Amino acid sequence: MKRVSLGVAAACVISIAALVGTAAATGSSARAGADPVHAAVVATPAPPVYFNGHQIDIAHGAAAQLNCVIYLTYGNCFHTVAEMKADEARVATSNTPDGNSFPGAALSGPQAITRVLTITRPLHALLTSCSTPLSVWTDEGYGGTEKDFAAEQIWRNMSDYGIDNQISSFIVGACNSHLAENANGGGLWYPCDTTAGAHHREMDLDNNNGGPPCAAQSTNWNDRVSSTWVD
Repeated sequence: MKRVSLGVAAACVISIAALVGTAAATGSSARAGADPVHAAVVATPAPPVYFNGHQIDIAHGAAAQLNCVIYLTYGNCFHTVAEMKADEARVATSNTPDGNSFPGAALSGPQAITRVLTITRPLHALLTSCSTPLSVWTDEGYGGTEKDFAAEQIWRNMSDYGIDNQISSFIVGACNSHLAENANGGGLWYPCDTTAGAHHREMDLDNNNGGPPCAAQSTNWNDRVSSTWVD
């Protein structure tokens, strides 16, 4: 979601260019050297998300004004980023399935997870959470509320969090990540740097907020991401 104000004519030109560019990228995927088109996978169902101890319908906008972090088995929303980051730090060092320090071997032993999980891989193969999550914003320049994704080895669909096709800037945490144009990791993946620590103030091709992001990007990616992944 762009925060700059454009004239009607300029906005139309940008919109048309984005549509043409997107179609060209998709249609040219079979050419040598083109970005690969990825097949969608079976995604892990979205976990429940809470605010002040009560489950909320985040998929339909309940957290539009809240900052939220999504772990492996649940999500938490907060009024402030400081509150959210404090919760992330607490969970990252906890001995739970959602914490970075949780021993993987315990998943198949006597201390196996008691919470019911619907997953697509064996419990013993589960990874937990990255020490710092992938953070996304719906406005350029890291504006608006922040949504963080901490669970590793899982595609998260942005439609489950009310921000499908709305991401305009992001920061990769301590683990490499991917951002896909379709649900469940399908379609093209954002072609610029998404390794640990990468910062992207904008995702389109103009220069309003420090772009264009990288030479590999030839089409608009503003308000285009539908799923994210954390390694």
